[in-house]
This record gives sequence, structure tokens and C-alpha cells, in this order.
Amino acid sequence: DRRSKYGPQEIVDGLRTVAGVVRNSVWRQQIAGLVQQIEGGATLSAPLIATRLFPDVAERLIAVGERTGQLQIMLSRVADIHEAALSRGLDRVTTLITPVLTVLIGAGVGGLVLSVMSAITTANDLVLK
Repeated sequence: DRRSKYGPQEIVDGLRTVAGVVRNSVWRQQIAGLVQQIEGGATLSAPLIATRLFPDVAERLIAVGERTGQLQIMLSRVADIHEAALSRGLDRVTTLITPVLTVLIGAGVGGLVLSVMSAITTANDLVLK
């Protein structure tokens, strides 16, 4: 059976755990509000959509998971989507940082070589005078 084995209490417990580790105070308050609404009988998707914390695709997948009884599977898909997006973003940053650091290090080494050469030529000029 592929249906979700997580009920409201497991979701509330998970959200409380998340609220305990999130450093962003706005997110923490929003998650605390989610917990209160779910404890009051709301589904996960309705108050989650109202917070606007997550992208539309995540909200839609969670809503579909609740309606079909496959919330666990949909949450896993949302996690996979976000993990892939984060990986792509990190790859882009790494790709951009490498040439920038190469140029900066090259400029530093070039400046160091120029200052040493300048000192040598200045010392040479003083000796020849």
C-alpha cells in the first residue's frame, strides 16, 4: 500500500521539529501558525498555501498528495525537486566562482611580481648612480 502512513499528529510533530531548527524568525512564526491550524483540524495544504513560503509546484504537489492519500510520496517528490534545484544552483555558483578566483589570484601574483621587479630595478638604479 503506497498510501501515506502519516496522520495529523506526525505532521504536527515534524513541523515542531522544523520550527525548532529554523533560524529565520519569519519562517519559525509561519510554521508555528501551521502547527496551530493543523491542530485545529485544518489540512496541511490550505494553511501552507496561505503562508506563501514554498513555490507553487510544492504547494500543488502537497495538495494532490493529501487528496489522493499519498502525502508521503508527494513530500518526497517535493524534496527531490528542491534538492535538484539546490544542486544546480551550487553548480552554477561554483562554475562562476572558479574563473573569478583565477583572475583575482593571477592579479595578486602579477602585482607581487611587479612590485618585486620594481624594487630590483630601483635598487639597480641606485647602485649604478
